[in-house]
Amino acid sequence: MNYKEFDLRGDSALVYFCENDLKDSCIVAIPRWNWSFFMDYNISLEDEKPMLINTLTQKLNHQDAEDLADKLYNFIFNN
Repeated sequence: MNYKEFDLRGDSALVYFCENDLKDSCIVAIPRWNWSFFMDYNISLEDEKPMLINTLTQKLNHQDAEDLADKLYNFIFNN
Protein backbone atom coordinates (compact mmCIF):
# COMPACT_ATOMS: atom_id res chain seq x y z
CA MET A 1 0.00 0.00 0.00
CA ASN A 2 1.25 3.46 -0.90
CA TYR A 3 0.08 6.82 0.30
CA LYS A 4 0.65 10.41 -0.71
CA GLU A 5 -0.41 13.70 0.78
CA PHE A 6 -2.37 15.90 -1.63
CA ASP A 7 -3.56 19.47 -1.30
CA LEU A 8 -7.35 19.44 -1.16
CA ARG A 9 -9.23 22.72 -1.07
CA GLY A 10 -6.33 24.51 0.56
CA ASP A 11 -5.98 21.72 3.11
CA SER A 12 -4.06 18.49 2.86
CA ALA A 13 -5.16 14.91 3.27
CA LEU A 14 -3.52 11.54 2.95
CA VAL A 15 -4.66 9.50 -0.02
CA TYR A 16 -4.04 5.76 0.15
CA PHE A 17 -3.48 3.53 -2.87
CA CYS A 18 -3.86 -0.23 -2.55
CA GLU A 19 -3.00 -2.09 -5.73
CA ASN A 20 -3.94 -5.75 -6.11
CA ASP A 21 -1.38 -8.51 -6.68
CA LEU A 22 -2.09 -8.69 -10.41
CA LYS A 23 -1.41 -4.95 -10.78
CA ASP A 24 -4.63 -4.49 -12.78
CA SER A 25 -6.63 -2.44 -10.29
CA CYS A 26 -6.27 -0.16 -7.32
CA ILE A 27 -8.44 1.11 -4.50
CA VAL A 28 -7.95 4.82 -3.87
CA ALA A 29 -9.09 5.96 -0.44
CA ILE A 30 -9.29 9.18 1.52
CA PRO A 31 -10.20 7.98 5.03
CA ARG A 32 -10.72 11.51 6.29
CA TRP A 33 -13.69 11.79 3.91
CA ASN A 34 -14.81 8.19 4.35
CA TRP A 35 -14.37 7.98 0.56
CA SER A 36 -12.94 5.36 -1.78
CA PHE A 37 -12.90 4.51 -5.47
CA PHE A 38 -12.08 1.24 -7.22
CA MET A 39 -9.88 1.97 -10.22
CA ASP A 40 -9.81 -0.78 -12.86
CA TYR A 41 -6.79 -0.41 -15.16
CA ASN A 42 -8.62 -2.39 -17.86
CA ILE A 43 -11.18 0.39 -18.28
CA SER A 44 -10.03 3.16 -20.59
CA LEU A 45 -9.16 6.48 -19.00
CA GLU A 46 -11.81 8.20 -21.13
CA ASP A 47 -14.51 5.97 -19.63
CA GLU A 48 -13.27 5.77 -16.05
CA LYS A 49 -12.18 9.35 -15.40
CA PRO A 50 -15.73 10.80 -15.58
CA MET A 51 -16.83 8.22 -12.99
CA LEU A 52 -13.95 9.24 -10.70
CA ILE A 53 -14.75 12.92 -11.11
CA ASN A 54 -18.41 12.22 -10.38
CA THR A 55 -17.58 10.53 -7.08
CA LEU A 56 -15.15 13.30 -6.14
CA THR A 57 -17.84 15.95 -6.68
CA GLN A 58 -19.55 14.57 -3.57
CA LYS A 59 -16.74 16.26 -1.63
CA LEU A 60 -15.35 18.90 -4.04
CA ASN A 61 -16.62 21.32 -6.64
CA HIS A 62 -16.34 20.08 -10.23
CA GLN A 63 -13.10 21.92 -11.10
CA ASP A 64 -11.34 20.77 -7.92
CA ALA A 65 -12.58 17.22 -8.59
CA GLU A 66 -11.08 17.33 -12.10
CA ASP A 67 -7.78 18.64 -10.74
CA LEU A 68 -7.60 15.96 -8.06
CA ALA A 69 -8.53 13.23 -10.56
CA ASP A 70 -5.61 14.33 -12.75
CA LYS A 71 -3.26 14.25 -9.75
CA LEU A 72 -4.45 10.79 -8.75
CA TYR A 73 -3.99 9.38 -12.25
CA ASN A 74 -0.56 10.97 -12.54
CA PHE A 75 0.52 9.47 -9.23
CA ILE A 76 -0.81 5.99 -10.03
CA PHE A 77 0.57 5.69 -13.53
CA ASN A 78 3.91 7.42 -12.93
CA ASN A 79 4.97 5.60 -9.74
